[in-house]
Amino acid sequence: MKKLLLFIFTISIIHQANAQWNGVTPIVTTSNTTAKTSPAAINDESGNMFIAWIDARNSATSGNDIYLQKINSDGTKPWGAEKIVCDATGSQSNVYITADGTGGVILIWQDPRNTAITGDDIYAQRFNSSGTPLWTANGVIISDAANTQSAPLISMINATEAVAYWRDSRGATSDPYANKILISDGSKQWTDVQLSDAAGTQTNYAILPDGSNGIFLVWEDPTGTPSLTTDRDIFGQRLNNSGVKQWSPTSTIGHPLISVAGIQQTPSICSDGAGGFVAIFADQRTGTNGGGDIYAQRFDNTGTKVWPNDVRMVDAAGFQSNPSIVKSGNKFVAMWSDPRMGTSNRNIYVQQLDINGALQWTPNGGVALDGLPIVTSTGHQPASSTTSGFVMTDDGLGGAYIVWDDARGTNNSIYTQKVNNDASLSFAVDGALIASSTAGNQRTPVVINHPTNGVIIGWLSSAVSANSEIHAANLKTDGTLPVTYTSITATVNSNQTINVKWNIASEVNTEKYTVERADDNGLFTKIG
Repeated sequence: MKKLLLFIFTISIIHQANAQWNGVTPIVTTSNTTAKTSPAAINDESGNMFIAWIDARNSATSGNDIYLQKINSDGTKPWGAEKIVCDATGSQSNVYITADGTGGVILIWQDPRNTAITGDDIYAQRFNSSGTPLWTANGVIISDAANTQSAPLISMINATEAVAYWRDSRGATSDPYANKILISDGSKQWTDVQLSDAAGTQTNYAILPDGSNGIFLVWEDPTGTPSLTTDRDIFGQRLNNSGVKQWSPTSTIGHPLISVAGIQQTPSICSDGAGGFVAIFADQRTGTNGGGDIYAQRFDNTGTKVWPNDVRMVDAAGFQSNPSIVKSGNKFVAMWSDPRMGTSNRNIYVQQLDINGALQWTPNGGVALDGLPIVTSTGHQPASSTTSGFVMTDDGLGGAYIVWDDARGTNNSIYTQKVNNDASLSFAVDGALIASSTAGNQRTPVVINHPTNGVIIGWLSSAVSANSEIHAANLKTDGTLPVTYTSITATVNSNQTINVKWNIASEVNTEKYTVERADDNGLFTKIG
């Protein structure tokens, strides 16, 4: 019986060792000395990560290209080497990805291969779960109109169709355009739909399926109301499955969502779970405390405000910026960059809203309008960029995981924190360390939910040379990264005791090891 118990014990440890991973080994199998930028990640809807990036390995010949890798939730790479998405002439940029609903992924990007003829265009490609490209090699054309098309987004709207959204300079100014595509072959289904022809360049697009085979589209408009170049507002439109405008259908400039004095900008949206959406945005309507606060509003599917007043979420000193929002359970978690401690000491704050727009989190010794601090260490958090240096995903229970690059060390590090529904923080004050600055500069994190235990985090690393590697790790719900085991053995001693020995290649955030054994029924108990 002792030998049987020993066998069960050994298998259990090996299984636990293989179930998580700590990101020591780069996920890119080749070219770990050439620059990689702009990582984009998505959950395949089964807890595995697709991660794409811009890669300079062929910059001397074809220019910068797009590559894609899949990382299973156990840390394995089922494709082996990463896949080339596009290596057409010229440097591709602005890659954006979404799950295709069948275990695969759709990628869309800005492409200069025909720049001498039409300017930069928009292309897209789809891969299945096995890493096979399903559309035309190097992508299908989404838009090759005259002049430059840029900054594309894409979202599934049902099982067979997706909508692409981009900024387009075919006219006198840059305007938002959209088109529906079939995911079977990438073919376009509409004549390109122009959402606005307002003066100036519309920017900071957001996209969300409306749940009825259509799409919500939101953007920042520089003309504003009143029409001043210093007054920016938030506009939007809803398209049905035929591409017909549902809001202000006779308007050529879109539907005003937030149109008050002062600048409103950088909108982020998420579903409200009732057919509409919640929008969060930076707002300078008050002109106090350094000029910028964060506001939120909920809209129904007609584009009408649900909450009586726009909800002011923070009024601290400094210019709060780049907010984002996720739905978590029946609540909404908002995050933003906050310089209240000083312009050289930018930090990260969060707040929770309920379905009625009431602020839920009050920090100790503060008020709800303070927001809840996630990190207040000296130096910038995020360190690299307020647009790409911090990311968030929900925990499904009213809380969220926040991941950021952090300037508190010699180089940038990667940290994370989990804020719970009751406003408590799961990990150490100022976050759990994911990747240390002592291993070079770490930056630009991405994150998805792990199917059973925490989150999967990816990031750029300069351990070899500048931004030359991409790493990923599974952070467990208790805030630890698993160790990397090289061997585990167990032997029966002459006195009928068992000697367990394990060797470790690396360990991060590890406080202790727990040893367990199984009884005759296979139930494990801790013994040391």
